[in-house]
Amino acid sequence: MKKTFRKKLNGKNILIVGGAGFIGSHLADILVSINVSRLVVVDNLSVGKKENLKKIKNKIIFKKINAENYFLMQKIVSKYKIDYIFNLATIALPFSFKFPRKTFESNIKVVLNLLELLKKKKFSSLCHFSTSEVYGTLIYKPMDENHPTNPTTTYAAGKLAADKALLSYTKMFKLDAFIVRPFNNYGPRQPILINEIGVIPKTIKRIYMKKEPIIHGEGKQQRDFIFVKDTVSYIVESFTKIPPGQEVNVCNNNPLSIKKLVEIIQKITRSKKKILYKKERVADVFAHHGDNTKLKKILKVKKDNFQKNMKETIDSYF
Repeated sequence: MKKTFRKKLNGKNILIVGGAGFIGSHLADILVSINVSRLVVVDNLSVGKKENLKKIKNKIIFKKINAENYFLMQKIVSKYKIDYIFNLATIALPFSFKFPRKTFESNIKVVLNLLELLKKKKFSSLCHFSTSEVYGTLIYKPMDENHPTNPTTTYAAGKLAADKALLSYTKMFKLDAFIVRPFNNYGPRQPILINEIGVIPKTIKRIYMKKEPIIHGEGKQQRDFIFVKDTVSYIVESFTKIPPGQEVNVCNNNPLSIKKLVEIIQKITRSKKKILYKKERVADVFAHHGDNTKLKKILKVKKDNFQKNMKETIDSYF
């Protein structure tokens, strides 16, 4: 039996910060399904949508709040007697190209607010969602948790600063906080209607608009894609088993080139449009290949069925 570091989630009062977003709403779904005592979702709806929570809206408490406001967060945590917090609040990577300072500041402010509340014993445990972007492009593969960090955008720099703040608070004040680091998530509810979106929804959107899919560069860039429902399932399952102050990659250890990705989407959608190649973006990470050895020591990682999961993703948009 693996050692546990905190009590189970069911029966607890849980807060998800950024819970109306792509990954956060799927996390909310799974937490409702395991019968937590109370689930509170906070989101400022800058990217997240209340629609993402419509199936569980009668089973949660939703508050439209900017988590950068310390006093509002303190009020929420105290009012609902929160035990555990999952932090997914972020300004997404593509926005950093237009709003670099705001993206950096937001990604660190929310975490500092939560760490201060944790230090004051306003709640018990913090699970913070980082990103594989903090590593930059791979230096060796697969990329484990000891891989050097080299953020190439202010989004990634802000996320790394938040990670370092958490690790330092944990050591200084013996707090129960830990980091999960998902690689490239895909799945239903990933934003598709805004300009600043990821490669998968952007490709799907262009194909259904009868336009050519776009690749920046030659398409040799690699990402380690993971289905969002697997991500949240793994994190919930491992919640009691990750020690305070630890970082854990959440990935498939199975990289895919952007060109191959686009071709798979074209095959599923039966698109005959030729790929439109554009100039490579200078700040883009070239390659990610995650090492999930640490995660596998905690739980069983199932084999990724990329084709099936991608079809579910495509079908969910239309």
